[in-house]
Parts: sequence; structure tokens; C-alpha cells
Amino acid sequence: MPKIYAAKFIDGTHWIGYSWPDCEKRVMGKPGVKYKSFVQMEDAQAWITGKKTVKKGLRVYVDGSFMPSSEYAGWSWVAVDNGVEIAHDFGITPHPAASRNIDGELYAAWKAMEFLAKKQLKGTICYDYQGVESWATGEWKANSAVSQIYVNRIADLKVWASFEKVVGHGGDEWNERADDMAKGVLIGKYVKKTKPAPTAGAAPHSSPVKCGRSVNKKPAKAKKTTKLAKAIKAIKAVKSKKVATPKKPAKKAKKK
Repeated sequence: MPKIYAAKFIDGTHWIGYSWPDCEKRVMGKPGVKYKSFVQMEDAQAWITGKKTVKKGLRVYVDGSFMPSSEYAGWSWVAVDNGVEIAHDFGITPHPAASRNIDGELYAAWKAMEFLAKKQLKGTICYDYQGVESWATGEWKANSAVSQIYVNRIADLKVWASFEKVVGHGGDEWNERADDMAKGVLIGKYVKKTKPAPTAGAAPHSSPVKCGRSVNKKPAKAKKTTKLAKAIKAIKAVKSKKVATPKKPAKKAKKK
């Protein structure tokens, strides 16, 4: 499908066409001009008019990102129902990205299908990397380790999903949102809220811990070791034993 190019000029006029050389001639050297490429004509027209194009149904946009400064890939998905965002998630791959951003793309698609399966909802996975669909449908043979892991993970999940290709950086609002999260998580723009890890040796379901101390349990009282306590203990020990008490000798009667 050929790309569609649109341009908005400072005088309020606009242009839409299918040729980049033609677009380039019109926009180069023109102050204040804005231009973009699109896949769908409706998206180009919506950008020109400033009106959003609402696509019906549940659609989950996925994306991945990689930066040389990190050996891991970022991933994200955003679920949109009739043009309204209802959920999203993002993160960093748990293992180094052997295939750079592809690791993030496939991880995001897996997590998106997992979301659909948990909610028991049918949805469309919108992606900008072809492997998301082609490996899922078997069109591409999974030869690499990352593709094999992906195929195994989604084996029982893909029944909830259909697939749709979108052009990356092509003006799609939700693709841009997913792209922003996948990149942002690598630079700290997006940070997941996590629960504090339990202290070493703590049971998995122990009471909450705050500053290294349990907030529910009071420290055990130390045993009394005072002289009084020792004396009381000794008295109890004596009482527990039957000790014969010697009788005093009888007084002799005085002679009259």
C-alpha cells in the first residue's frame, strides 16, 4: 500500500498526495509548513482537519524499543476500546535483547495477548513490526531463539487476537503512545510502581515490613533476671518439695 503524504501551510491551505518527491517540492523552503506520512487516507484527512479518527472495537497497540546504552529492550502495549484508552502496560525485557528492538516488539505482543486472554476479550493486535503477525500465524518459520520463545508463549493465547499492521511514526495516535512508553521506560520517563521486596529470610506472606521492622509484631520481652525473680523461683522450688520440719524438744515439767 503506497504511503499518503499530507502538508499544512501557514496560510491555512493544505495538500494531500501519494508522491514524496511531489510533497518535497511543495514543502522544502516554506516557513511554518508541517507535513506527515500516513497509511490511511482517513488518518491524513483527520490530521489536516484536526479531528480524531475513532476506530471501532478493541485494539491493542504494541511496540518495542532498543538503545545502545542498555543491553535490554523496552516494551509496551496500550488497549483502546472505541477510541478510549482502557489499559496499558510497559517494562523492560527480563533478559538481554539478543535481537535489539525485536525482543521488545515480541515481548509486548505476548503481554498484550496475555491481557486479552485474562479478560477473555477478542481484540486486534496493532503492530509495526511484521514478525508479530508472521511468526504468530506461521507465515515465517521461527529459526531464532527469540522467535521460538515468542511462538511457544502465544500458542494458547493467539486465539484471542487478530492482527493489523500500522506504520511506525506514521501519525497513528496510539502507535505513537505505545512507542513513547517503550522508549520512555529505557530512559526513566516511565517507572513501574513496585512493592518493596521482603527482607532476607522473611516468609513469603509475612507481615508488612517498614524500615526493617515488622509493623504488626512487637519485639519479644526479655526474660526477667533480677534478684527478686530469682528469689521467687527459689521459694517456689522449696514449696514444691516436702521437707520434714524438726520438732522442738518438749519442755521438762518443773518440780514442785
